[in-house]
Amino acid sequence: MATYEDIKQGYILAVSELTEIYRRQNAFYHATEHLTLLANALYGEGTAPAKRWFRRWRKRCLADQIDHVIAQAQAALPQRGQARRLAQKQIAYLRRNRSRMLYQTFRQAGYFIGSGVVEAGCKTVVGQRLKQSGMRWSIRGADHLLTVRAALLSRWFDAFWQAPKSVLNVTTAAA
Repeated sequence: MATYEDIKQGYILAVSELTEIYRRQNAFYHATEHLTLLANALYGEGTAPAKRWFRRWRKRCLADQIDHVIAQAQAALPQRGQARRLAQKQIAYLRRNRSRMLYQTFRQAGYFIGSGVVEAGCKTVVGQRLKQSGMRWSIRGADHLLTVRAALLSRWFDAFWQAPKSVLNVTTAAA
């Protein structure tokens, strides 16, 4: 049987891996905001061409083709002026974050490409339990409670609950 420490370390590792994956990912909605700004800078805010290019680039982003978007935008840059500066700022953003915008790859690996799932998870695990009327928590107390709550919501509570007892029994038997 797994010990409490085994379960805790497994949970920490799983959360760490998912956190790292989502940290390395740029939420798709956030990326589309930059695509909108880029299309508006190049083709005029709210114009039919801006909307058309946005839709094309959005599809390209979903297909891991951000370099293609950058190349098309670069080719459409005006010679000078405010529109050029605004577009260059968005192109620089896309270049800087291209490795975090592999949405097709992320989806094929089974990951969500938006931040909504993570935010909803935080609300469910943390908010619904720790933010009830009149509650106050120490960091240590909140940490312990959230460990139990995560175990409950992750459906590994039974193993979690049994583990400390087995550790306690071994310690008591040795004493």
